[in-house]
Amino acid sequence: MKASRLRWGRRLLAGLGLALLGITILIAWYARQSLPQAQGELRLPGLRGPVQVARDGADVTHVRASDPRDAWIAMGYVHAQE
Repeated sequence: MKASRLRWGRRLLAGLGLALLGITILIAWYARQSLPQAQGELRLPGLRGPVQVARDGADVTHVRASDPRDAWIAMGYVHAQE
């Protein structure tokens, strides 16, 4: 009877460990998905020309565009993303 209890105790601990591992993986995945896209290229509908978004060492966002309207759209997108 004592061996049976140990066996169930080990199974319970293994199950709890697997559940904890699964929850940890889900939390890490969700946290990674919520981060803003800081590199690469993105195409936004409604822009009239190319826009460049850069962040400096202090994480200050700089938007360069030939059209002020495009700059405002890009800045709005960056703010919404963060």
